[in-house]
Amino acid sequence: MGKDKGTLFFHGQTLLQRVLNSLPPLDEIILVLRDEKQEQAYQQILRDFKGELRVVLDRERDQGPLLGILSGLEALKSDHALIIPCDSPCISPHFVEEMLEHPLEDYQALVPRWSDGRTEPLHAVYSKEDVLPVIEKIIQQGRRDVQSIFNQLKVLYLDAESLDPGGNTFLNLNRLQDVEVLEKKKLK
Repeated sequence: MGKDKGTLFFHGQTLLQRVLNSLPPLDEIILVLRDEKQEQAYQQILRDFKGELRVVLDRERDQGPLLGILSGLEALKSDHALIIPCDSPCISPHFVEEMLEHPLEDYQALVPRWSDGRTEPLHAVYSKEDVLPVIEKIIQQGRRDVQSIFNQLKVLYLDAESLDPGGNTFLNLNRLQDVEVLEKKKLK
């Protein structure tokens, strides 16, 4: 994209602000950033956030979302985490509540899945204890694909359509044009 996604504006807020402001009160919020430079760039954005938040940096810079999940889980005090990307500015409170209400119990991950089989690994709940060693192993093998962990975990797939009937939670902005398209659709 050429620009840090979290700093892009959408309906008067940065994407990061929109995601953070969509969250209900939580025990822990961890923001994983790629490096100190990004942390400095986000200071003004984070200054306006009213909740409790911890910032952690990736172990290695620019290694993708799998390493970001690993870094976040390592810093986590809780047993499990809901992962949400900063480039999904229309997170539904209903989605967050539904994901957090499902107990992990016999599962190591809760992952939204569409009727066509596509999954949403960056909008999922992961068990810290179970997922950390799996991610470590995959990274040691030189792999970085988040979905590669699923065949080594007991995953409960949840119906994405029922988690967010409008599907807006899963909208992902990867290009500047994506922001413009959403602005024109008047999505809030």
